[in-house]
Amino acid sequence: MSWIFGLGRQQPQQPDTTSLEQARERQIQSLHKHNHPPAVNVIQVSRHVDYRVEFKSGSQQLRLMIQLPSEFPRIRPFIRVDPPVSHPWIDSQMNVVGCRALNEFKMHSDLGKVVHEIVTEFQRSPPQPSHSPFQPYPPHQQHPPHQQLPPHQQRPPLPPHSQPYPMPGYPPQPRLPMPAPAAPGNQVHPHPTRPAPAPPPPTQRRSSQFTYNAPAIPTNFAELRDMSIEELGELSTKPEKILEFIENLPAVKKLHDDRAELNSEIEDQAKINLEKEPEIQEKVEKLTEQHEILSTVKRSFEDHQQQHLALCQQYSNETVLTNLSVEVQKIDEESETVAEGFLSGLTDHLYVAVVACV
Repeated sequence: MSWIFGLGRQQPQQPDTTSLEQARERQIQSLHKHNHPPAVNVIQVSRHVDYRVEFKSGSQQLRLMIQLPSEFPRIRPFIRVDPPVSHPWIDSQMNVVGCRALNEFKMHSDLGKVVHEIVTEFQRSPPQPSHSPFQPYPPHQQHPPHQQLPPHQQRPPLPPHSQPYPMPGYPPQPRLPMPAPAAPGNQVHPHPTRPAPAPPPPTQRRSSQFTYNAPAIPTNFAELRDMSIEELGELSTKPEKILEFIENLPAVKKLHDDRAELNSEIEDQAKINLEKEPEIQEKVEKLTEQHEILSTVKRSFEDHQQQHLALCQQYSNETVLTNLSVEVQKIDEESETVAEGFLSGLTDHLYVAVVACV
């Protein structure tokens, strides 16, 4: 109601979608357009900020963690790879630094095509698994030293929901130095902190459950000394005599006895396993039910998370301020209309009174 104070009526403008926001939306649509299931799956982590692209490279499942700065697409996006792998396009911090289209990203570049190029490269030349743990950037360094960006493209601080987090399955592990190769004729000593295990004796047979000490095979057969010349001649001419002699050796008899005992133990263990089959089947069914419940709860959580993000966007300070400005503008226009009508009616009454006096 600015007419009361004699001021000119101000027309508050409703903030429209800026050109930067429109370009940002087009880039996100391009990301979904050029990378679609089932080969590539694009997942929205945080609307207009964080996205995850999942795909298969060789025999392993990879994920591209994409973060869009507040000034995107004026500033290039930041893309990391999870889990840690080794590839010429990836630096020690798991950042994609070898893609030329990403390094030269500008306002009119295509985010969908850039991500598709990275996915194609990793599928054509699968990265090798890396055993080095994932190390996030220290607070004072948001980019590797060899990839420092100019001041106008410095990476903004990460929001709370996108702070670096330790990757599951990759706990920090100290890396042991590799021993230097020894010269020919020199003896290689094992690492002092990790002694090499002694090789098992040749007479032992190792398995995952027990250690079997096989009887030693004799090199001298004392039984031959007690045989006559005729018996030795039969051994040299009749194979069945040789087999009979071997079967009567103490070491061979012990092998037969041990084999019979092991067969009996294996049969007993097999019976015990068969008796536990119903119990295992019951636990498998319970685990399947729990997995279905987990999947249902996870889908419900994701749906509620999307609703929560939408409500946060709808009732944000900027949205409330915009709606309030629109209502104030509408009431201001109505008050102006009432004031003009009032002033117009008052003028008509004064004109009639003046005419009557004349």
